[in-house]
Amino acid sequence: GFDKEKLTVNEDEVYREVNDENKREGHLHPFNDLTLLVTGEPLWVPETQEVGFMTEDMLREQEEIFEKLGTSEDATKVRAQMQSAHLLSDMQAFKAANPHAILEDFIRWHSPRDWIPDDNNPNKGTLSQRMLEKGNLWQELWKTAQRIPADHQTPLFKCSLEAEKALHYLEHLSVKDLFQMLLPTIFLIAYDTLVSHPVSKSIKQVASGLETLAKELIKFPWNDIG
Repeated sequence: GFDKEKLTVNEDEVYREVNDENKREGHLHPFNDLTLLVTGEPLWVPETQEVGFMTEDMLREQEEIFEKLGTSEDATKVRAQMQSAHLLSDMQAFKAANPHAILEDFIRWHSPRDWIPDDNNPNKGTLSQRMLEKGNLWQELWKTAQRIPADHQTPLFKCSLEAEKALHYLEHLSVKDLFQMLLPTIFLIAYDTLVSHPVSKSIKQVASGLETLAKELIKFPWNDIG
C-alpha cells in the first residue's frame, strides 16, 4: 500500500510561529472600523490561505474514514476536527495579524452572526449560544491555534503529497483498469470521427444512426464496466 510516512514534503519544514508577542504579520487592512475588545487597537483583516482543494481520491479517503468512525458522540467530534483545518488556518492567520486578539474578536470578523452586539456600543456584546456551549469546537481550536501568518503555514493542499499519491496509483494500475478508464474517451473519439465525416450528413440513415448512438453514449453506465 501507499506509505505516506516515506514521503518528504518540504512544505512542512519551513513554517514558523511568530515569536514577538507584539509583532503584527500577514495583515491586509482594518475591518469596518472595529477595534479589539481588550486593547482597542484596530481589528485587522488577515491574509488567509485559499480553501484547500479536494481531489476525487481525497474525498473517497475521507468518506471511508468517516464511515469507520461510526456515529458516536466522540466520532462526531473527530469528524468535525478533521473538517476544521481551514478554520484553524484562519485562526492562526488572524492571531498573527492581531497579536492581542481574543476569540470574540475573531468571531466578529469570521462569523458575525455569532456575535450579538450591544445596542449602545458596537465594540461590546456577547457570543451566540452555540459559541458558548461547553466543548464548542471554535473554543477548542482557538486554544491550540498558534500565531502563524498564512504564507508561513503548512499548505492546506499539499501538492507534493498528492502528486506522489497520483504517481503511485498510476504505477500500480492494471491494464484492465487502464482500458476501463480510457474506454469512454475512446468511444467519444470514435463518435467524433464518424460525425466529422461528410457521409454522416449526406446519408439520412447514417445521420439518424449517429443521433441514436449519441443518446446511447450519454446514458451508458460507464462506471459499471468491469
